[in-house]
Amino acid sequence: MRIMRVIDPEGNLRIIDFAEDDLMEMPELAEVARARQARDRAQAAAKEAAAEWRRAIRAARAAGATDVLIARAAGTSPAEVRRLSMGR
Repeated sequence: MRIMRVIDPEGNLRIIDFAEDDLMEMPELAEVARARQARDRAQAAAKEAAAEWRRAIRAARAAGATDVLIARAAGTSPAEVRRLSMGR
């Protein structure tokens, strides 16, 4: 058996499975972890890009551009421009 029970200073029980740790060294699992990290970075970048898009829409509206022109530039509808301009 390759399992160990450990109790940390706060009294929490943690079970360590050394056989599982050995499996985590498989190249395929390293690829899964790398792909997850790439996915996480892409999601963070997409959130930042969407926030910048919303800021640009608000700035264009504040500068006096019409909702129709902003919508055309943003690839969305005038109703969506109005919704985004209200900060929702």
